Amino acid sequence: MEIVVFKDQKWTEISKQDNPAFDYIYENQRLQEGFKGRRTHCFLICKVLPYEESVGKNGYAVIEVPLKGDVIRRGLFWKLEDAEVFADRISGTFESATKPLMKYMAEKHHPHVNCIVTSTDAVLSEGLKSIVSDEYLID
Repeated sequence: MEIVVFKDQKWTEISKQDNPAFDYIYENQRLQEGFKGRRTHCFLICKVLPYEESVGKNGYAVIEVPLKGDVIRRGLFWKLEDAEVFADRISGTFESATKPLMKYMAEKHHPHVNCIVTSTDAVLSEGLKSIVSDEYLID
């Protein structure tokens, strides 16, 4: 999931054309039903508003921008780096989940070792011999 950072701007200072919360798309099939959705589900990081200054005037807010519905303020942080780490962790991105495993594989195993991960187990394997054929596939 994308993380959009406005390092020097508060929520109210971000122009509507740059703010993903205001980037709507209409789907022709659902237009009659009043469907109005955003183009992207993302996290937005910006400077805190005056009423959020419990983290200081230079703090940052992490805001979730879902495809539909209201935006959700997820956290307030003293430092931009902390806000970025938090947004990355809660975004649940495939990339942030897989990069540590890819690094481990590169450092500890040769390129022909595979790792298959499911929700219940992880298996390291190495192919000794393989053949590829679509001869027996049924359409």
